[in-house]
Amino acid sequence: MEREIKNLDMKRSLSGQIMVFNHIDMDIVLDEKQGKITAYTKKDFGELVYKSQNRLFDFLFKKGVVFPESVKGANVFGAIEGAYPSDKEVENLTEIVLFNIANFMQEEQGYIKSFEYVDDIEDERLLHPNKEDRTELGEVPQEEKKGTLNPGMPGYYYGLAGMYRY
Repeated sequence: MEREIKNLDMKRSLSGQIMVFNHIDMDIVLDEKQGKITAYTKKDFGELVYKSQNRLFDFLFKKGVVFPESVKGANVFGAIEGAYPSDKEVENLTEIVLFNIANFMQEEQGYIKSFEYVDDIEDERLLHPNKEDRTELGEVPQEEKKGTLNPGMPGYYYGLAGMYRY
């Protein structure tokens, strides 16, 4: 159990919350005092992020960690939270919750690696193009004025050419 928890990229905030940063779409915050798990979006909120959050809370529900009726939108845009029982009768409650989050992260590795693979392929395509996708620049002659933009009239760039000038 401890080995899986050590695979999590975690930090503790000044307020005592445990923050998990392993997922590509969301950051997971565990609030031990309130007995809540909150999934915040890392980037812009969208369908992929919502589906990742949904998979997290569905996984935690099926493992018996969160109350299904407690899963709802949080007070931050794009965040979803769920409550877990914070009874003092359960020993090592935080470790149990973190263990289940680590197991979820293990299941998500295929999803995360697919995005990393696509990013690597795109980087390779842009940095080292095939012969069909590349052109030789050659010699570019130097001229005082190139293109359609006149360096002496910056107003033309922003559509200010017709404005009154004193």
